[in-house]
Amino acid sequence: MSRPNVLVVVLDATRADHLSCYGHDRPTTPTVDRLAASGVRYTSAFSNSNWTGTSHGALFTGQLPSHSGVYAGQQTLPADVETLPERLQAAGYDTFGMSAGTHLRGSRGYDRGFDVFKETYRVSPSLDFLRKAVSDPPLRAQTLFSATRGPDDKTLYKFRSLRRWIRRVDGPFFGFINAKTAHHPYNPPRPYKSMFCPDLRRARYQFVEELFGDEFGERQTVPGEDYRRLQRLSYRYPVIAGEIPADTPGWETIRAWYDGAVRYVDDRLGELVDELDRLGELEHTYVFVTADHGEYFGEHGLEKHYYSLYEPVLHVPLVVHTPDGVGADDEDSGTVDEPVSLVDLYPTTVELAGESVDREHAASLVPLGDGPGHDHVFAELGEVGPEGITGHHPGFDDSGYGDPVQVVRDDEYKLLVEDGEAELYEWRADPAESTDRADDRPAVRDRLADVVDAELGELTHSALSEDIEDSDLQDHLEELGYM
Repeated sequence: MSRPNVLVVVLDATRADHLSCYGHDRPTTPTVDRLAASGVRYTSAFSNSNWTGTSHGALFTGQLPSHSGVYAGQQTLPADVETLPERLQAAGYDTFGMSAGTHLRGSRGYDRGFDVFKETYRVSPSLDFLRKAVSDPPLRAQTLFSATRGPDDKTLYKFRSLRRWIRRVDGPFFGFINAKTAHHPYNPPRPYKSMFCPDLRRARYQFVEELFGDEFGERQTVPGEDYRRLQRLSYRYPVIAGEIPADTPGWETIRAWYDGAVRYVDDRLGELVDELDRLGELEHTYVFVTADHGEYFGEHGLEKHYYSLYEPVLHVPLVVHTPDGVGADDEDSGTVDEPVSLVDLYPTTVELAGESVDREHAASLVPLGDGPGHDHVFAELGEVGPEGITGHHPGFDDSGYGDPVQVVRDDEYKLLVEDGEAELYEWRADPAESTDRADDRPAVRDRLADVVDAELGELTHSALSEDIEDSDLQDHLEELGYM
């Protein structure tokens, strides 16, 4: 086969255990299930952080956060490191990328190596927007969709723009998009929010809901539920702020909305896969489907993806459609249980393109389904400031929160080090991390602590605190709950 096409689709804020092919009891991902059935599914894939910018920094550079420097207050890709799209562009690939809101923007270096790069946080109603919509069919479709069926954080626009671009390129191509619909506040468009929450009541059209909405921009109800509590859980941080308990009623409804958002993105992905098939490109294309991080729903007293590095935010899906259908005839060959992480996508993609690259803590997964594994997989989180929470909860005391965190895992144990304190979990046997083994397994704790000291750098950057002068950027950060 000549050099294959490669697509990387990141399902933002999507934890692995909410995909049906990872055992979820709702049909959230029929498209991903289909790709997994004929490709490769990695059961133990992990993000390298819990934050969009930092985890994508790892994916784009093939380096861990303390090595690339992309964490906490430093979110710009290092100028002296060749990014994944730059590497593929230099190898002769046509390249296309669409930003994930504000985190992956051109001013942070994410446009490097892309022939076409679009920043979707700038897609908002204005005279300039209307001019663009006239000549951009995907943008016109997004405008009508958002006004009638509701917000999807430009996911329709991203997938249709990518499909339109694919129809126009001749050579091997690399495409990247991040779809953010599953990100809080878990408000997917009609009919997806009610797909797994059939009691939800809302206006038939989005423009009606916005005309008569409340402070959250909604006019919705769920009979038998305290809807104000649901809104606080989906938009704010009341659990972390100590205003309501972690086991508060309502999480099941929130999860149902979240699952609807996951299904919505999966359906848009299905349209892309069908388009590739119609064009005869699917048999020449590797499609990587993963996530930048997961989400907390009250576990460990946390919510969204704020603070620490427990499994709900680190365990992510990784499914690869392979042109040769490596998993089609043998279910075992299409399932990999060894730990892998997002940094591995850099050398894997480069090798599939016929090139080679060395990355200290990243390994090519080629041959897919039977590639080399890791002795250790890492994750890191720099200092986190409280502004995203105090903006909504002025009385929040962040004592005990926000310190840098470093994680290492081998095939059995996971060590989490925060502010000099270590927690040790048997991550396979105890995925809920309910029993800390640090005291009764001191030899394991100390062995893994030595690995952290030997392999990871210090996380010295202070917390992110930007002086935002761009009004579009500030509006989007506020919508996402970061300011």
